Amino acid sequence: MAFAVCGRMPTDVTMRHRHIFFSITLILIAVCVVSSRTLAQRNNDGWTSSTPAEEGLAAEVLVQMQKAIAAGEFKSITSVVIARHRKIIYEDYFDREGVEGLRNTRSATKTVTGTLIGLAVDRHFIADANAYVADYFRDKEPFQNPDPRKNKITIEDLLTMSSILECDDENSFSRGNEERMYPVARSDQSALARPLLRRKD
Repeated sequence: MAFAVCGRMPTDVTMRHRHIFFSITLILIAVCVVSSRTLAQRNNDGWTSSTPAEEGLAAEVLVQMQKAIAAGEFKSITSVVIARHRKIIYEDYFDREGVEGLRNTRSATKTVTGTLIGLAVDRHFIADANAYVADYFRDKEPFQNPDPRKNKITIEDLLTMSSILECDDENSFSRGNEERMYPVARSDQSALARPLLRRKD
């Protein structure tokens, strides 16, 4: 089952050491289950719709969730889309933009990235989370700011945001500050081009 929740991050919250290696596009133009004429069918986007009951979920729980969001219990939730068995069973929007609005998923993609890595390991595309990231990007060599330590950065390092890439969102001058990385067309090249933190001698 897929569950996507989007919200606005408070302006006083920053995240350190964001590392962008995997570009994930989430296409969640789906259906409102209370409508007989679904958005998925009208937009011809490949998604089909169903009801929670038909897919084994209690509709009452979703109603409670919707009321809690409307009451502000979960703060700045802008949208919720739930898919089960490849069908959209719930979709609602809680901001002015509605279904046509674009949403900044930000850290929500971390969960998706971790899930995809788990699937890749399970299907033997990747040995395990200790695999070296650079081995999957040899076609991008030579990397900018060469450093032999880049070859030792693991997938786990990135998933846990503990690599030694020089990325600091609290420092506007950091080469890896997210605001400086947004304009870069290829996030993998941008991340691999980052310098590394200085050694602590």
